[in-house]
Amino acid sequence: MYEKIVTANRGRGGYCMQVNLFFATVMKSLGFELIATGGRVHIDGGPGEWSHQVNLVQINETIYLVDVGFANPALEKYFGIKLTEKEQNAIKGTMTDLK
Repeated sequence: MYEKIVTANRGRGGYCMQVNLFFATVMKSLGFELIATGGRVHIDGGPGEWSHQVNLVQINETIYLVDVGFANPALEKYFGIKLTEKEQNAIKGTMTDLK
C-alpha cells in the first residue's frame, strides 16, 4: 500500500478505503487515538449510501473528522466535531479497544 500511495507517482493514491486505512495506520503508529468509520457523501441534496470511509482522530479533547481519501478540493478546512457525552464515551470505548 505504501508504494501505491506514496512512491508510485501516478497522480492519485487509491480508493478512500485504501488511503484512509493507510493514514490511520500511520497516525496510530505515531500515537494518535483514531477510529476508522463509515461515511456518506451528500450529492444532489441528499445522503448517498454508506460507501465511504473516514477517520475520527482525537487530539487533546477535540475529535476531528479526517478524510484524506475524498478528492474534493473544496474541503480544505479543519474543524472539530461536537459530540454528545454519550457519543464521546462510545468513541473513547472504541478507541480503547483498538489499542
